[in-house]
Amino acid sequence: MGTVDGYVHALAADGSFQWSRSVHGAVTRRPHFTGERWFIATSAKRLYALNRDGSLSWVFQLYSAFDSELTSDSKGTVYFVTADHLVYGFTARGQITLRAHFRQGMLPELAFAEPAELRDPEGNSWFGRSDGVLEYRPASGEKPSLFPLTSSALLLPAWSRASRFAVVSARSGLVFGLDPARMRASR
Repeated sequence: MGTVDGYVHALAADGSFQWSRSVHGAVTRRPHFTGERWFIATSAKRLYALNRDGSLSWVFQLYSAFDSELTSDSKGTVYFVTADHLVYGFTARGQITLRAHFRQGMLPELAFAEPAELRDPEGNSWFGRSDGVLEYRPASGEKPSLFPLTSSALLLPAWSRASRFAVVSARSGLVFGLDPARMRASR
């Protein structure tokens, strides 16, 4: 999970600390994993590629700020758009495969939008709100549950297949691991 104070933290399946890496600038987009690396976009106009153990693989300095989420294709190439209307593509090893200009108002035909909510394998929905409340909607159609976690905005949760937890981070740097079974039990 990335924070506004320039850190990327990794947690194990049980929620224990694995590693931390400092980066230049605030982490402005959701960290993206593909090609055996974590890709991190920062406010300092840098794209970081971190290995699974948190060690730095490479970093690239851009001319303009990130203007989209990071996405990838089946080959592991990472794509993003910058504020100066360029779309970039990088391999996991840091080779630029795409740098193309596009007209303002036209977006490249890649899915950059962040989904509005996370759906776990059982079909439950998770939504991190800007008021620090996690909204959990069971797939059964039961009434949604609200869980106040912090006073800062929550980012979209991610699903951990290994631990079967939803992981949500806050703009303040807090990271929460939430178990759907316990969410249902606490209702």
